[in-house]
Amino acid sequence: MITKGQLENYWIENEQKFKDIIQNVPYQKKGIWYTEAFLFCSICDILKVDAIIESGVAYGCSTEIFANYFDFNIVAIDSDQYDIFSDTSKRLEKYNNLSLIKGNSFELIPNIIEENLDANVGIFIDGPKGREARRLRDNLLKFNNISCFGFHDYSGQNRTDIGTFENSFITHDLEFIYNKFNVLNDKVIETVPKNAKRPLGPGVCVEIKI
Repeated sequence: MITKGQLENYWIENEQKFKDIIQNVPYQKKGIWYTEAFLFCSICDILKVDAIIESGVAYGCSTEIFANYFDFNIVAIDSDQYDIFSDTSKRLEKYNNLSLIKGNSFELIPNIIEENLDANVGIFIDGPKGREARRLRDNLLKFNNISCFGFHDYSGQNRTDIGTFENSFITHDLEFIYNKFNVLNDKVIETVPKNAKRPLGPGVCVEIKI
């Protein structure tokens, strides 16, 4: 069980690591906010996750943050509905711990987990959204080696459609993030000024399965 106090202490201890990653990773339009990615990363780290599978890549903002944060394998899957998968893959090909796959997450993720049952897995769902994101999560509950699920754009109707979880942390509900660490998102606002209209960001929920 992770407590809010434990999580806040982790953030205090790792603030410089957060800042170094922000310096190295450019913000991509419509991408995850840095504090949102760091919530997922910090919970994965505390849970000793040693493999991350991401569903939904688009411009690869969260993907690149994960690849910088950890030295273990990151697998990122995208259906390429925006026809940008090739460009994103080329931009991120410098990361030796990152594998990008074009395809259907509902089909691919179970196969990847079956081949890596000894791994302690964190799943991050940035696509599909809403009820389909919940369905993807529900389909993966049969795997006992998944420690957590992350959901991006956890706000508004999307939050309603995904639903709630018994054991979870949500960026919008963690006062220490927006009171003490929201400055970490300054680069997001500088890159896309209209993001200032929603200072808490689109939101991330991380469900802890174990």
